[in-house]
Amino acid sequence: MWYKKSIEEITRELGTDVINGLTSEEASVRIKKYGENKLIEKKKKSILKLLFEQINDVLIYILLAAAVVSAALGEISDAIIIMVVVVLNAVIGLIQESKAEKALDSLKNFQCLKHWLKEMEKL
Repeated sequence: MWYKKSIEEITRELGTDVINGLTSEEASVRIKKYGENKLIEKKKKSILKLLFEQINDVLIYILLAAAVVSAALGEISDAIIIMVVVVLNAVIGLIQESKAEKALDSLKNFQCLKHWLKEMEKL
């Protein structure tokens, strides 16, 4: 529950300093002990895999079944509308996934830059 603690409590528990950060020696010790502070890199998914993930949902299956039933009953306009909804849902999901990946990449780059700037200040 870090959000409930004061800055002083957190820095004391973590054994660091708000202004100066960790010494190079302490940073090396912690990297050896805990590993590097990196996000886990995952292989990027293909568009087809992302599309499959958007469509692979029980609610989408129900909508597709409703479209088939509507078409079988001669309600072609209803079937088309349902299919348009399914396609729009998949497209919006793909766009959101793409934006999330870009945001994560930006975060990775920002963290590297922030660390580099902090190291340069020490020199």
